[in-house]
Amino acid sequence: MKKVLLAVAALMVFPAVARAGIPLAPDVYVVGKIGAAIPNHHDLDGFDNGLALEATAGWKLLPILAMEGSIGHYGVGTGTYFDPYWGAYGKDDLSATYVQGSVKVIAPLPKIDLYALAGLGVYFVSVEGHGTDAAGYWSYSDDDTTLGVHLGVGATLHLNSLVTLGAEAKFVAANANLGGVDTRIDSALVSATLGLAF
Repeated sequence: MKKVLLAVAALMVFPAVARAGIPLAPDVYVVGKIGAAIPNHHDLDGFDNGLALEATAGWKLLPILAMEGSIGHYGVGTGTYFDPYWGAYGKDDLSATYVQGSVKVIAPLPKIDLYALAGLGVYFVSVEGHGTDAAGYWSYSDDDTTLGVHLGVGATLHLNSLVTLGAEAKFVAANANLGGVDTRIDSALVSATLGLAF
């Protein structure tokens, strides 16, 4: 949790420092992202798509190269299901809050940037479930902190010198130990983006 709070503070401070005229990098920008989390591993079979949110601060070092730091959250769930083996009804929810660092390679075109990115992240993963069976009500929960990798591609449209709109698809891959079981939380995060340059 301390790492998450530090990341949030950093994302809030960097734009203020940039406005004050302190040269952090040739170009500093922030991006908000909202979209869908799509489970992408058989360990998450039965889980439906969920919501994905992310905030990113970036430093464009060259017209074709940038560094980014991000904090985000996504969650997926099963909906209510029936397990005939146990004679149980249940519902499971899994979520991950993450802090990522990325290298971004950019292909600048008139008004539009195409890009690819890759990096590492720390994922704070939690799972919980509840339901009923012949014995009555049951519930469980567990959490884990793990490292993961991510790859992504996207496009950014420059509306003017300050504001951008775009779309991004990012694949995250990580393994968490939940309930004593190694569980892949691999997911695709498909988002619309809104950016602001400083």
